[in-house]
Amino acid sequence: MAEKLTAKQRAIVDEFGELEGKVAEFKAVTDRCNKLKREILSWFDDSAAGEAFVAVGSTYTVEVSARRTERTILDLARLAKKLGKVFWERCSFPVKVLDKLLEEEEIPIYISEAQSGLRTVVRVSRKVVRKRKAG
Repeated sequence: MAEKLTAKQRAIVDEFGELEGKVAEFKAVTDRCNKLKREILSWFDDSAAGEAFVAVGSTYTVEVSARRTERTILDLARLAKKLGKVFWERCSFPVKVLDKLLEEEEIPIYISEAQSGLRTVVRVSRKVVRKRKAG
């Protein structure tokens, strides 16, 4: 359903379309960059966590940092018992995880589903066709 828009809104749609096109052009570049980054990181998988590295190419040098410090809950049940209601009010994780943990027929018992998520915005190029005068 096409909506009637003001001139300002049409300009916003057109600017979005132009920028969305530029973003799409960079997707292949971004994907390749991320693949190369994963490759470089793989060179140091078995190295000491606290060690940083420098990889030198012909044109660029890449610095690979020491591993970041991460925190992990050791005993979730014990922590939930300790914090009580506060724990359950603040505890969250992706609902999609439950799809792997529950049987298909159990999912509706524990999870509701409604069309209430975000909308997407996708550009579609318009081709302007000008009529030629006969003659």
